[in-house]
Amino acid sequence: MLCNRNPNPVFSKAVCYNNLIKERPLCLIDVGARFGPQPLWQPLLRALKFIGFEFDEQECNRLNAGYRQQNLDIKFYPYAIYDSKTRKKFYVTNFPPSSGFIPGNPNFIGRFLTPLSNNLEIVKEIEVETITIDNFIKDQQLDYVDFIKIDVEGCEFSVLKGAQEGLSNVLGVATELNIGPLKDPDNFSNIDKLLRSYGFHLFDIDIARYPRKALPRGYLSFEGNSCKIDYPSKYGQILSGDAVYLRDPIFERNNGLKYFAWNDMNVLKMAMLYELYMLQDCAIELLQEYQSNFSSDLPFNHFYDLLTPLIDRIGRVSYNDYIHVSNSLYWHELEGPKSQYIIKR
Repeated sequence: MLCNRNPNPVFSKAVCYNNLIKERPLCLIDVGARFGPQPLWQPLLRALKFIGFEFDEQECNRLNAGYRQQNLDIKFYPYAIYDSKTRKKFYVTNFPPSSGFIPGNPNFIGRFLTPLSNNLEIVKEIEVETITIDNFIKDQQLDYVDFIKIDVEGCEFSVLKGAQEGLSNVLGVATELNIGPLKDPDNFSNIDKLLRSYGFHLFDIDIARYPRKALPRGYLSFEGNSCKIDYPSKYGQILSGDAVYLRDPIFERNNGLKYFAWNDMNVLKMAMLYELYMLQDCAIELLQEYQSNFSSDLPFNHFYDLLTPLIDRIGRVSYNDYIHVSNSLYWHELEGPKSQYIIKR
């Protein structure tokens, strides 16, 4: 799960509170929805149409019972999602969330610490019926999908292949990545190629490292009377991660692409997604582009203020005040190196 998410998306909350997307709520498909909607979506649950797929039927029943009591538009389906409608072998592992259609590479896994091999140990194999996201959208007669999140233990690319009829209209995709020979060595490159072909851009990525047995604890330091592990998550080979692919409507407009439909509803949803992933700069830029080139009665100046980051020890300021303060600061990263080459006369 990406760490770079907004704990208090005030703009998105305002959009929902004022019913600005009530006619077409943000529609999210979550493939691999064990434990329910991620913390990212919790502030917006009352403005979401959430469709979750989790092969564990018992977990689906538990989740449906809990959210039914809250009167939310959230439903879970015990379907196995793949790239076609077929029967396929499913590997149930010692750690249930690691179960999936692709078994781990035992020779490779054996070179790492025991918890990794224990988690991926196969306890049984079963045959399951699969469907695709495109099949589901047709069967349920869904008019639109705004966002797809996928976490299926190395089969993310196969899930996306079964969603290609609807990808052109989706605003964003969050996907787990399998990197290297742990399961599917081509998982990341195939996902990236497919999503870029539909006009998506990689906006954020998080990685997970795994140390080998040969040096299991990485960097150590001595404090007090004992040793401690320094930065355990920053040591070892990258084997997995999470990535967020989003649309860049301004790039599309400047380059003659037409995936994104410019209207109030889509602009608001796109700006909400940007804010949720701590991309307020992208949200403000999008709204400014829309305000300058299209006719709309949206309260743009108020939105800019809501999207302006808090200033430490001061709190919330207006967008104009933020720009004024920001422009008065020295840009060390950009102007520092450049200043070395100024010729004095």
